[in-house]
Amino acid sequence: MSSQLTSLVPVLNGTNYQQWAATMQSFLMSQGQWKCTKSGAYNPGYKYVTKTDSEGASSSKLEVDEEVSGPYEEIAEKVLGNIRLCLHHTIGYQHNEETNPSKLWETLKEKYGIPGLSKVFVEFKGLMETMIPNGSDPFPSLDKIMAHHIHLKEMSWEVSDKVLAMMMLAKAPPSMESIVQLMSQAAARQSEDLKVQDVIKAMYLSWETHGRQDVGRQNQQ
Repeated sequence: MSSQLTSLVPVLNGTNYQQWAATMQSFLMSQGQWKCTKSGAYNPGYKYVTKTDSEGASSSKLEVDEEVSGPYEEIAEKVLGNIRLCLHHTIGYQHNEETNPSKLWETLKEKYGIPGLSKVFVEFKGLMETMIPNGSDPFPSLDKIMAHHIHLKEMSWEVSDKVLAMMMLAKAPPSMESIVQLMSQAAARQSEDLKVQDVIKAMYLSWETHGRQDVGRQNQQ
């Protein structure tokens, strides 16, 4: 299990939190352990029960259901172990005393989840420089653009959907010029914002159509 963890999840070194958190969350989900890590997670086996005595005075008492508490604590310990295995030693030693995986996750997020401006710029630059190729499958480039968009959103530097859709149209190659004109005109007539998924779908259909036409011309030749 540990070899699978370390091969899938990178070590958090303080500069790669976004990648680390996304991969670690996916790993914990695949192991059925994410429920102990989510914000506000608590052991359901611990309950405060309010009782009223004969004189009408009420008091709260903590009761523990071992059948529920035990399995939860076992999972929580595994989560702590998995997270600590993927912390750089200069970070890990600072959290040796933490026994609540939810609090540990929130602490790491607060400390390392806010990226510096340089990392934001790298993601934005990557989004701006990704071009959609002319005459070939646009999906790899569109997927890359969406990945940069999601990373910026996670960094609280979100590009709005209508602006992203406009950027995609601006990146459209000459073979998709008709798509750009049609979508721009349709949005203007309907007074509606462009939608990212509509642009992606239109580009994919355009590529499929041109691809079939190219194959037909080659067969004729």
